[in-house]
Order: sequence, then structure tokens, then C-alpha cells
Amino acid sequence: MTIPGQTSGRAGQSFEVKVAGVGTLASDSSRPYILVTNDLGGWQRYRTSKPNATTGTDEDPTTAEPCLQVSADEGKTVGTTWWGDWANETLADAGMILGRIRARALAGVTTGWQMSIRTKPSAVVFGDGTARRTITAPATQAWLISERGGSNPITDGDDVPILRAARSGSATTGVEAAWFDFSEIYLTAERLGIDGTRIQTGYGTSAVLPHQVVADMVGRGMLPMVDVDRCVIDESTAEIWQLASPEGISGSSVLDMLQLWESDFHWGYGPSGSVSGYPFWYRRWDDTNPVYELDDATDQVQIEGSGDDLCNRIVVGYTDAQGRARTETVTSVVPALGSRVRDAEPLTLPAGYGTQLDAQLIGTQLLASKAHPHWPARQ
Repeated sequence: MTIPGQTSGRAGQSFEVKVAGVGTLASDSSRPYILVTNDLGGWQRYRTSKPNATTGTDEDPTTAEPCLQVSADEGKTVGTTWWGDWANETLADAGMILGRIRARALAGVTTGWQMSIRTKPSAVVFGDGTARRTITAPATQAWLISERGGSNPITDGDDVPILRAARSGSATTGVEAAWFDFSEIYLTAERLGIDGTRIQTGYGTSAVLPHQVVADMVGRGMLPMVDVDRCVIDESTAEIWQLASPEGISGSSVLDMLQLWESDFHWGYGPSGSVSGYPFWYRRWDDTNPVYELDDATDQVQIEGSGDDLCNRIVVGYTDAQGRARTETVTSVVPALGSRVRDAEPLTLPAGYGTQLDAQLIGTQLLASKAHPHWPARQ
């Protein structure tokens, strides 16, 4: 007979008791969560596109970055109401609000053609939205940006971005050079404060910071039962350029991911609850005030001294905007290694978490931790 948690033997019966702390609250539920994404997979040809407007993916001829392309069919008539549209409903499907969109524009033809950002509410099925930023199709790369509470502001309620290439001059005929590329596209979601209020300004960059992520998760209830009056979140500086789990993720899993960007931060729930919830912190390790004090007379500590962990190169894997596996090799100068090249264990960022910029930052931080020998062994 087997009783879960119970063991019976010569010594008698014993029981295994497992106690779950309040920190497990952070893993209670999962939900779609996207704060910033550059995944091109969420973009679809939009229903308002004209029949002789071809849409597809390509590589930007200047930067070789993956891009969305619109082109006018060669030899076909291009009227004054011609356009080709791409739309993205990823944020809307995840229940997020659009905070910022940016894209780099480049075209093979200029005069009489335009490229623009438009936005619309997802509830309006057949509308093509409102133009937020329109420029003459550029022969050299130019930015298209629209942000909430900032330049070319997004109207409240618009949660679907649209990228459009359009004919702005008189009717013409499509030529081979009539192509229009949108690359380095980033969608940033509107964030919440710890008390759940919407943050409707401050979207001057597409990247998010770890402390902003944590505050947003508290505000959304992904870190439940937090007493906001006893919530301490230290500011962080590491920029995150891809943080997207459209299929769903728990708050604790996101916190674990943040360790890739800010390894010297830790988080936890406090033990004393109240009707308002538990204390919560996300803060940097304090290296000035000791947590434990050791007595040389009674306590023995052994620290292994070794230079085996010194490394000056690491390969970091990530997934690019088209879902392709890519790697970024990061190097550093370690005087103790001289001209010797020593690799750290390769690291692969989870899909949806990390771009080339993130890979560079995370690789640099990891190598910084491996640039000096451990302390000499002593007891």
C-alpha cells in the first residue's frame, strides 16, 4: 500500500511535508504577455491592400535586416488610390494596448509615392485606420515613428498598427523599382504602474527596462497579492528589445528571464501579509550591508581559488525577426589570458526574449563576470 508522502520501514513511519511559500504566487497563472516585439511573424497582408499590390518578406538591401515589402506589380496600372498594407494584431490579441511603433522605411522609387504608419481599433474590422506619420518614399533609410503621448500620437483605443505604401501622384504603371521596405519594426505595449494605472507617456524608445517590466506585472496582477504600499522596485538600466510570450507565461518565469539582463537583482515576497497583500521587492543585491556575519573562531568558510572560469569569448544564440536562429559572438579583453582565446559555455536566449542587441548586452555582462580570477582559496 502506498500513501503519498508517507514512508514505512524498520524505523517506523515517516512523512514528507512540503511547504509552499508566498513566492509561489508568482507562478499561479499564465497569460499572453508582450511588452516589446520585433517578430515579423505577427504581420499579415491587410484586407485593404489593392489586388495589384504584392506583399512579402525580403532583406533590406542596405542593412540585410529582415523586412516587410510592398511592391507595385510591374506593367500593371497603378491608380491614385493604390496602396499595399501590412497589419499586426498581436498586441490586440494579447489584450495589450499599443504604446509605440517604429519602422525604418526605404524605397526603390520616390516621387509620387508615400510610406506611412496608420493605427486603428481592432473592433473596426474593415477600416484602414488613421495616418499617424506619412513621408515621401525615401531613397535613403528614414524612420517612421508613432507613440502614445509623444510624436505623431496614437489615438486612445487604436491597438492595431498598419504599415502602408501608397501612390500619392497621378496614375502610373508599375515598374521593377517600385518596391517599399519596412525593416527594424518594433511594437511596444503601453505599460501599467504598480497600482494598475495606465502609463500614457514616456515612450520615446522602443526598449523596456527590467524594473518597468516588474512594475507592469504587479499592475496587471501577474504578481498577485502585492501590497503596493510595501512594494520596492529598484531602477535598472539594461535595455530589453524583445520580450514577448503571445502563447502565455507566468510572472515568475518572466522574473527568471530578467536575470539574463540584470543578474545582480533579486526578487521576493515578504512574510507578513495584510488585507492589502504581501510586501514585494525587486532590488539589486546590497554589497555594502552584510546579510550574514561569520565568526572566525567558530565558522569555517572555504572559497575555491581558480582561474579556470576566465573567459573572453561567448556565442549567444537568439531568434531574429523572421524566426530564424542566429548567433552573436561577443568578445572581451581579459589581461590574465593574454592572447589566449577561451570560450564560455554558449548561451541561447529563449524564443521571444532577445534580439541581436540583447545578445550583445547579455554576452558582454556575462563575460564581465568572467574577467577576473576567483579569490584565492582560504579557510
